[in-house]
Amino acid sequence: MSIDPFDPGTSVAQEFPTQEPDKLRRLWQIIAAQKRAMFDLRASVLANVSDIVADLQAQVAATAAATAAVAAAQITLTAQGVTLTATVATLTAQQATLTAQQATLTAQQATLTAAVANIATLVGQQVTGDAGSATTGGAAGLGTSASSFAVITFNVPAGYTVAAVNANTAAAVSTPIYGTIATRIAGIDGPFMNAYANSSGLANGASNFSRVFGVTPGGTFTVETRAFSPSAGSSALLTTAAGVTFYR
Repeated sequence: MSIDPFDPGTSVAQEFPTQEPDKLRRLWQIIAAQKRAMFDLRASVLANVSDIVADLQAQVAATAAATAAVAAAQITLTAQGVTLTATVATLTAQQATLTAQQATLTAQQATLTAAVANIATLVGQQVTGDAGSATTGGAAGLGTSASSFAVITFNVPAGYTVAAVNANTAAAVSTPIYGTIATRIAGIDGPFMNAYANSSGLANGASNFSRVFGVTPGGTFTVETRAFSPSAGSSALLTTAAGVTFYR
């Protein structure tokens, strides 16, 4: 029966019969010891390899987990990027809407500004008026120099600065020669007109005058008849009538 010296189950006695020389037995004992050491080394290496494989597997698992975490993070970032893109699109649309609204408001403001200007123009063109008359109420004595009779006083409305006045004077004068009359508006006399007496010693005459002038809002001005006669003792019935238009 053959003996396998490398079989761990083979004993030294089987490998080295007792009848063999002692030196050869010792040699085989050394070889057997080295064989056992080799098997122990192989077991140690296998154990170390198992540990290394386990470490590598742990590292692979850790790497896979890290990769999964990175992938999840990337998915999250991608979703956030999509959300941000949608938000930016929404804000852009809102900005466009606000820009359009601003343009509309600007146009409306321009329209309102023009309307205000038109209103200001209309207000500036607004007018109002007044009219009045006055009489001496009877015969008034005339002097030889002009005096005022039948005075009308006009009040200027607030906000108005210009007056346009049309006025006239009528006179019935008792005089042997003539009487002279004029219409005065706000201190300025119109042309003096002579009314000559008829055979009965009576003279009828009239005077017209118009003016446009500046006035003070809330102030007053007068319209009156100016009359005189070169003949002492002359008298007259005098009437003043006037209409005024006020402008702003």
